[in-house]
Amino acid sequence: MADLKMECDVFKNEYKSKENEWKLERMTFKAERDAFKSERDIFKFEREVYKSERDILKAERDVLKSERDIFKVERDVFKSERDIFKAERDVFKSERDICKAERDVFKSERDIFKVERDAFKFERDIFKDERDAFKTERDSLLMENTGLKRMLLHGQTAQNI
Repeated sequence: MADLKMECDVFKNEYKSKENEWKLERMTFKAERDAFKSERDIFKFEREVYKSERDILKAERDVLKSERDIFKVERDVFKSERDIFKAERDVFKSERDICKAERDVFKSERDIFKVERDAFKFERDIFKDERDAFKTERDSLLMENTGLKRMLLHGQTAQNI
């Protein structure tokens, strides 16, 4: 019986050691399961973080698209303003050309008036010369007349002269 008791004790010890081994395995499996659950939770959290980052990037993209659209509108406004300024510049150039043409007309008229003035001066000088010639002729006739009158007064006749 001692053998039986010893065998029983060995069996009990083996059973307890197997039981302890199973408990350890079960605890290991539980720890591994908990580790996997923790990893899964970490992955879920990371997925949520990535989703949030993706949403942030989408929002930033939308903001950039809006800014791009604003810049396009501003560009179109500046193009329109530039076209307006070009049109105004062309109008001012046309007005300047008109003023230059008017100035040239006035200069031509001035030149014509100068030529006419010079012609009138020339005619005036001619008339002055003619007047001076007539005065000279008149003076000489007057002198002749005066000389004749003197002669007549002194008794001389035109035949004696």
